[in-house]
Amino acid sequence: MLLVFLPNCKMIFWGEQTVNLTPVLAFVGYSNTGKTTLIERLIVSLKERGIRVAAVKHDAHEFDIDCKGKDSWRFSQAGAVAAMISSPTKSALVIHQELSLTQVLSLLPDVDLILVEGYKAEPLTKIGVCRPSIGKSLPLDSDQCLAVITDDKNMPISVPCFGFEELPAITEFILQNMEHISQL
Repeated sequence: MLLVFLPNCKMIFWGEQTVNLTPVLAFVGYSNTGKTTLIERLIVSLKERGIRVAAVKHDAHEFDIDCKGKDSWRFSQAGAVAAMISSPTKSALVIHQELSLTQVLSLLPDVDLILVEGYKAEPLTKIGVCRPSIGKSLPLDSDQCLAVITDDKNMPISVPCFGFEELPAITEFILQNMEHISQL
């Protein structure tokens, strides 16, 4: 077995296994329940508190990120397995294959918290997101969630329940529960 620890990185590579030492919190819910907007607002709120956040979105369908005609797109069209573009302010990598969540997380820089949208089948700590008012229930049993964000706070559940407008309370709840959040 090979053990490698990289400086400025909270990743441990053990043989072919990668272990992430950063908390990873998944937000799970059906489409159009407000997961992306909630995560976006949480990133701002957590950043205001000095927390460095990365975000990962799982897409069960095909998505397009390269712009037709741009150099990185042209590299991909020519047959490159991966195409990367880098500038003084940002970088992007397009790999033409599905990656496991562990592989995706291994590509992230050193952060304090990773917020994930989706990956409901992965063994992650989850916050359920639902909107019963428009017929969007939880996609899993509430007992499998650390908390639930909903538009119906009278739901009969045994975990903490927050409304979408309670961003400061949700942020505080996440910060207070960091040690209970999955570390892959």
